[in-house]
Amino acid sequence: MNNKSISIIESQYDLDGLKIIAYPHTVVIFEVVLPTFKQKHRRAIKAYATVDMIKKTSIRADKFPETIRIELDGKSILPSSITVDDAVEIARSKILDWAKRSFKLIVKPKVELIETLSIYHPFVLTKDKDKTKMINVVRNISEKWVD
Repeated sequence: MNNKSISIIESQYDLDGLKIIAYPHTVVIFEVVLPTFKQKHRRAIKAYATVDMIKKTSIRADKFPETIRIELDGKSILPSSITVDDAVEIARSKILDWAKRSFKLIVKPKVELIETLSIYHPFVLTKDKDKTKMINVVRNISEKWVD
């Protein structure tokens, strides 16, 4: 078996012995320097964005999610459809749009990359009446599984 050590988002359930599918995300942390008319009082804020590595979408996050390290078979990890560099650019545009709207900026703020982290969202596969269901263990909801 090709086991790999990965970080998954912590859930409220005990995942030992369950069939886990790991869905890839990249968390990108930026420092946003807001422009001012007076150069003395620039304000820098930390901004987080999470990029879905399969759907190529991003959302702004309030903080970095709690994660745990697990050993998982390589076949249970879904492959990414974009590179980390592409994910950084997707996240940068999301953070720029957010900063312009939130702080009513006309001038583009300076966005500096601090860190990128690869994390995985855990899903559990279960059988129910001869149908395979995928359970999102972080949100505690059932989703359709397409074979």
